[in-house]
Amino acid sequence: TKTTEPVTHAGSEQNKSHYAVAALLTVSALLLMSLVPGGPIENRDFSHISPLVLTVFNIFLTVLGMGSLLLVPLALKKIRVSGLLAVAVGISYLLVYLLDLFAIFPRTPSPMPIALLSIEIIGSMVAIPLVLAGLCLWRSAPRDTASALRLSSRQLIVISALAVAIVVFATLSAMHSAG
Repeated sequence: TKTTEPVTHAGSEQNKSHYAVAALLTVSALLLMSLVPGGPIENRDFSHISPLVLTVFNIFLTVLGMGSLLLVPLALKKIRVSGLLAVAVGISYLLVYLLDLFAIFPRTPSPMPIALLSIEIIGSMVAIPLVLAGLCLWRSAPRDTASALRLSSRQLIVISALAVAIVVFATLSAMHSAG
């Protein structure tokens, strides 16, 4: 009788960092999405902040959240650049949360609700392993992988329209949050 033994190669123990990056990007995006101004969690008063500053900040947050979700399929395909981008995204999440937790930006006369505090602490705790997993993916992914995420014109229009709607809603909600 012949027994079939599994074929093993040097380095066949696969690095699973691409799964970790994809999961942590998804969790990070969902946590951030729960904090849209005017929603049930983020309802502090930002009416004293310039509309231009609010708009720029909301554009950054929207790009961060949507960019996280767009990186997920790249990470799952083990595209090397997605690891490096995940590091940048993780650092960005960490900075956003720490700046708010330490009342550096945005400054607001409103106290931070417990739910918001909790989500920002969790988001900070998720950002750190995202950075580490991103580094692992970047180091372990093949150097010759293509890095393009191909989107159709229709997909780009939908994503752009969604991004504009999010920025407009978040900015208007933040501007009219007094009261």
